[in-house]
Amino acid sequence: MGNITIREFKPPKWLKLTPDAYKRALNREALALTKRDRKRGGTYAVKEALRAVHCAFHNCDGTDPYDGMPLDEGQFRRMPMVAHRNQEPIAEYEILSRQTYLAKSDMTADEYLNHCKAVVAFRETQKEKG
Repeated sequence: MGNITIREFKPPKWLKLTPDAYKRALNREALALTKRDRKRGGTYAVKEALRAVHCAFHNCDGTDPYDGMPLDEGQFRRMPMVAHRNQEPIAEYEILSRQTYLAKSDMTADEYLNHCKAVVAFRETQKEKG
């Protein structure tokens, strides 16, 4: 992203926000993430979080990376949420649906996927007993 400033940040095409609303949302997210992570030992600056959140939105194609379903600002469960890519207090994020964000909580990607597989496997055994 080079030396681009927040004034130049534009929302990705899939996100139905005006540039001004997008900048406000980025700023709000960056401040909240930085504050939360400082309590967990994070040392990055708000400016770094701004860039990382902006990159996460632009790296997202408008779908949740775990369930492949579209993100939708108008639907509460499918609302895009910013989450840490790893559970470390560093400025590396991904965009998830609110539904996945709440389900995944503080699990790593592998822990979450393994949990989902266990849920499906358990459900299948319950159907067989049926």
